[in-house]
Amino acid sequence: MADYKGIKGFKVQSHASDPTVNEGQIWYNTTSYALKFDAVGAGAWASAPAINTGRGVMACTGIVTAALIFGGTPGYAGETELYNGSTWSEKSDLIAGVENNIGFGTSTAAVNCGGLLAPSGTDSNNTETWDGTSWTTSPANMTTARSKLSAANQGTTTAGLIFAGSFPGTSTNVDLTESWNGSAWTEVADINTARRGGAGAGTSTAALLATGYIGPGANFSTAVETWNGTSWSQVNIVNTARQTAGSAGTTTTALIYGGNPGQQAVTEKWDGTCWSEVADLGTGREGLGKGTGLSGTSALAVGKDGSPNTLTEVWDGAPAVVKTVTVS
Repeated sequence: MADYKGIKGFKVQSHASDPTVNEGQIWYNTTSYALKFDAVGAGAWASAPAINTGRGVMACTGIVTAALIFGGTPGYAGETELYNGSTWSEKSDLIAGVENNIGFGTSTAAVNCGGLLAPSGTDSNNTETWDGTSWTTSPANMTTARSKLSAANQGTTTAGLIFAGSFPGTSTNVDLTESWNGSAWTEVADINTARRGGAGAGTSTAALLATGYIGPGANFSTAVETWNGTSWSQVNIVNTARQTAGSAGTTTTALIYGGNPGQQAVTEKWDGTCWSEVADLGTGREGLGKGTGLSGTSALAVGKDGSPNTLTEVWDGAPAVVKTVTVS
């Protein structure tokens, strides 16, 4: 029968004390006479400071210690707020108030695009860029005006990707994808399943799109697709169908949370292959700000649609923790 060295090619190391936590590591503790390993923590949501202006379906960019939210409903908001990990502060407004918009980038260099414009609720193809102080209208508009679209949350002001949404005035779902190079938008390969209100994550060359509304009727999707820089591929579905969920992460580690129908609290984590349910939001809601969090180990759940509020929760994916091997 093969031993551990025969299988893995090396022996289990012995240590008098537990080494620095490193997920996947295994060792024998000679002091406690125990075989130990590092395992993934469970993760949990915790309350965080409230935003200043209650709203939902706004754009959200950055990371949990340096986040930016802008736009939203009610009132086709133009308000922009910055989070530093402990407080929210108001910053310069968007040039054009908007809701159901999307954004990507960082708290100091972001892009806002699409959505419904004030005061008429017309679908927009506007693009604005944020330099850390103020918004500037870009001369390059999106190829196709739309709202309820999704984006690769880790895009930059010189390399972004937006996809899906709804067409102007028709509520018809969109399958279009557009890429941003810092000065112009270009249509690239369509997604496989047209939808709106999907959850986006990733970069301009490695993106993820999960869930959304595919209609007609109360038809909420579990479909998930990934982008490789050239085309979209269908991958394993989520456990709970929904739209207008919050999202964060990459194509290998992502998180979706909340959503409609039913003001959901359900949170699911993607490991690059499949989805698993993890800890629920403290308060179930839909229309959260999309796209904050560099990975599935950290994220912000901000705001709420329907009866807009100031709720903020922060996700701690929990670092690897030491476990002892037991035999029963």
